[in-house]
Formats: sequence, C-alpha cells, structure tokens
Amino acid sequence: MHLIFDIGGTHIRGAISDGRTLIRKKIVDTPQSFDEGMSVISSLKKELEQDDQIDTTLCGIAGVFQSNKQSLFVSPNLPDWVGKPLQKELETICSMPVHIENDAALAGLGEAMYGAGKDASILMYYTIGTGIGGVRIVNKKIDAHLYGFEPGQQIISKTDRKTLEQFTSGGSIERSKGINPSNIHDEEFWQLIAKDLSVGIYNSMLHWSPDVIVLGGGLINQNVLSIEAIKKALSNLNTMYPEIPDIKKSKFGDESGLMGGIIYANSI
Repeated sequence: MHLIFDIGGTHIRGAISDGRTLIRKKIVDTPQSFDEGMSVISSLKKELEQDDQIDTTLCGIAGVFQSNKQSLFVSPNLPDWVGKPLQKELETICSMPVHIENDAALAGLGEAMYGAGKDASILMYYTIGTGIGGVRIVNKKIDAHLYGFEPGQQIISKTDRKTLEQFTSGGSIERSKGINPSNIHDEEFWQLIAKDLSVGIYNSMLHWSPDVIVLGGGLINQNVLSIEAIKKALSNLNTMYPEIPDIKKSKFGDESGLMGGIIYANSI
C-alpha cells in the first residue's frame, strides 16, 4: 500500500492507494505554520492508514527544493515551511523513508499517464490555483531538471518584475480583491485574467514545444477560468507555430497529484 500526501497552498490531500486506485482519501486545510502542518499530517496519516501495511510514502508539495531535496528552498504560498526539515519530520511521523516531489510535477504525471494527456508524447501541464505551477512530461516521465519547473515564477512585467503568479493566481487575486476568486462573477475581469495567463502559457509553449497542454488547479477545475477564453487569447498571441497545441482541462481535477503519486510510488 502507498501513503500519498499532496500539499498545496490551500489544501492538503491525503490518500491510501493499492497501486492502482485511491482506496481512502481526505482533504484538510493547509496550515501556514510548518509545525501545525506536521501535526495535521500526523493526524491525517493515522486516520488514513487504519490497519493497512504501508510500503511506500510519497509527498508532493508546492515549491522549489534545496539540492538535497530534504527541504524547501522557496515556496511563495508556504513561507513558514521554507528551510524547515520537511523530509526528516515526515519520516519521523511515518516511521519510514519518505520520497518528496513537486506537487505540479506529480499532477502532470497523473494526467500524462491516465488523464487528459494520456495520448501525448510531450505534455505541458499548468496548475492554476492558489499559486501557479507546471511541468514538462516527456514520454510519460517528468522531464530531466536540476531544481524543477516553475513557470508561475516567470517574469511578465520587466518594469516591476512581477511574475505570472502575481498577476493571475487565485492567491494573488484574493489578496488584491479581498474576495475569494470563486465569488467574482465579472466576465470582463476573467477575460483579462485569461489574456494575462495566456502570455505565460505561450512562453512555456515556445520553450517546451508540447503536443498537448493540460490545465488544472482550482481556478480551472471549478470553471472559474474558461478554457475557451484561454484558447482564444493564446491563438491571438501565436505567430510562431502553424497552430496552437490541443488544450484540455485536467481529467482528475483536484486529485491529479494523488494519481501522479500512485504512478511515482509504483516506480520506486
């Protein structure tokens, strides 16, 4: 059995898998405090595992890791978790080795293997939620990298060095508007967000040259942001390719990371 955690800026998802499906799963809020987060994960682990024998434990989390992959170097939406002994604490809680990977990378892997990108040779995955992350999947494997893929941190405005995430993520929108993005029903506002987002997607498209682009994360999965609006904006930007790649909504929604976790755990 696999024990899988998917730690995002807003929610922690936990699940038990038999290597094929998710047997039990639960979602809780992500504490901003690292110590509180470890306490929540400890409780979640006890609730999920019951009497099962856990063979592999895997944790996906948003951010860039230190070179030893034992702690976070930067995580814009979980600042108190940065530099803390993440792997050590998780291994103490779980009483076994814990493998750690970027949450967007796992989500992209899940979509590439069994989801919306299952027919793609080169998949570009973007998650658009509290923050923005992404990954390039080549032949059903996370592409080679040194520190990871962070398309949300690409600089869009050279005058103030604002990033794509600062322009278009759910967390940034909530901080600037003082309201949960799901409660914003201004179509013109979302058209502008789609145009801004398409700039970042277009840049990644030119860098990664995918045959399929899959979009996930809360703003997409909850239909707050329109796939069609993004397609239109992206088509208007395109001057380099005969056509833009096929753009699809994630199949597994908020469970993409857990599904990718199954695939990753099976390979360990």
